[in-house]
Amino acid sequence: MFKKLIDEIPVIEPCSGGYIAKYKNGREEFHQEQNPMLKWKSKEELDKERPQYALLPQEDYELVVVNVEPNTRKKYRSQENEEIVDVQLEVVCLKDGTEAIDDEGKEAKGRKVFFTLRPNSMGFRSDGTPSKSRTFIAFATRQNILGDIELEAWEQLLGKTIFAEVVQYQNQKGQVRNKISRILPFKKK
Repeated sequence: MFKKLIDEIPVIEPCSGGYIAKYKNGREEFHQEQNPMLKWKSKEELDKERPQYALLPQEDYELVVVNVEPNTRKKYRSQENEEIVDVQLEVVCLKDGTEAIDDEGKEAKGRKVFFTLRPNSMGFRSDGTPSKSRTFIAFATRQNILGDIELEAWEQLLGKTIFAEVVQYQNQKGQVRNKISRILPFKKK
């Protein structure tokens, strides 16, 4: 069987207009040279293909962390880079345990929601309230929000459940989107 496979591997010989594949059994195949055109779709075409999801209504949701990815990004209105962690979450249900549905009445379980953690902003605001990043990590890992918070690795957040208020807002381009406005305390059992 191995010899049969070796006999089926052709010897390639260039020729004008293409190449010839010569096999051990005497068979020859001419292949015309083609310069494949590299082509990328326009933004309009890509936007048409992008799945469109109805917005989530403003509610308190139960979310589970499905991906964490450390990254760097330019600070808002600055040329400086900042360390961030992009967090991808999935909708489980509403905070009260009922089924989550979108604005069109379709099931929203498994829908993606995104959040950006800023490790350099793990402190408290001037009014004494904890930052959103501190709140996220403290509530996800069930640590005291006012005490020391420890995390061995970002991957430790995978599979953790948080509760968050998801709101609709209008971005600078005038598009209405969803975002996490605040992280909520976990349910007491």
